[in-house]
Amino acid sequence: MKKSGTTLLMMALLGVTLSACRSEPPITDEHTKYDLPIVDKLAAGERLHFIHNESMALSKQYLDVPVVVDLTEYSDRPIARGDVVYFRTDAGNPSSGYDVARVVGLPGERIVIKNGRISIDGHKLDTFYGHISKAEPANNNAVYDRDIVIPDKRFFMIGDVWFRNFSGSFIEGPIEGDRVKGKVVGWVKSHIESTSPALPAEYLKTLTDWYAKQTDQEKLKAIWEWLPFIDWNVYEEASGNKTSELLTFLYEYRGSIGEGEKIQLLQATKGLDGALSETYSAIVGDWFLSDMPHMIQALTILGPEKANSVIGYIAYHCSYGDIAKAMNDANASLQSDWITPPEKTTVQALMSAMKAHQSE
Repeated sequence: MKKSGTTLLMMALLGVTLSACRSEPPITDEHTKYDLPIVDKLAAGERLHFIHNESMALSKQYLDVPVVVDLTEYSDRPIARGDVVYFRTDAGNPSSGYDVARVVGLPGERIVIKNGRISIDGHKLDTFYGHISKAEPANNNAVYDRDIVIPDKRFFMIGDVWFRNFSGSFIEGPIEGDRVKGKVVGWVKSHIESTSPALPAEYLKTLTDWYAKQTDQEKLKAIWEWLPFIDWNVYEEASGNKTSELLTFLYEYRGSIGEGEKIQLLQATKGLDGALSETYSAIVGDWFLSDMPHMIQALTILGPEKANSVIGYIAYHCSYGDIAKAMNDANASLQSDWITPPEKTTVQALMSAMKAHQSE
């Protein structure tokens, strides 16, 4: 049967359209991994940040643990798709004035989100972060529909758990690049205990007996899981008066203790008195004087109540050295680029405690 010219033209156009669709390869990302490395020691230019929401929490790495931000990451390379960035925001009322989100769209790109899927300039974003997560409520996809051309010098960035986004581009639209201050490069293996029930004496006695048979390295590896729950008075009795021995052990190995482990020890202040306080003060005071920025960040992450229980020990240790220099250094940190409003409050509490010791 002879086809009309109109039919042939429509078939040709359909063929071109289908061919164009087939020729649009997906955008992939072979380099970005969801899992972050555990960071043991912080380098210069790195800081701790505690995420106060669940926008990235597909695993424990982004939930109730501090992440590590490299503030120098973008000094010699551009922001890239897949990066989890640390950026300034007032959305969601983060107390620090900062949050984190993953970059999915770059300046000049057209980003379309439809049916829970992201496409960039007509290409499917075929990555683990290119679609809605399984954690989302059912039938919630349409809420996130977008069709935006990202302006110059701005980025489209969102948390991996879309319905938990309280800042970022779902809330604020494309984010200015100059608000991005660093990249999340790892996490610190620790846990901030909202409540710390004391371990029973029977458990501590069993633990002490087991510890006596271990090497120093095995002790250091195992101690951090239970340390935030310790009551030193209970441990003193259960261990047969070995509390001083344990704290002296921690003091001797303080240079080998990682960032996450420091946060665990900062929570272990219950029942400290007398000579035990002296040793504990020496440990935390030494950390403060040798690495003030990261100690300030760690104390702030703990929250005011827990931080204040440690600040007195730090100030006490500083009073046996050049406390005026310690106060000057702390005061200088208030003008630093890295410091957040809650961290300024921590510094002010530290300075107040040191001033009280200075006047004694």
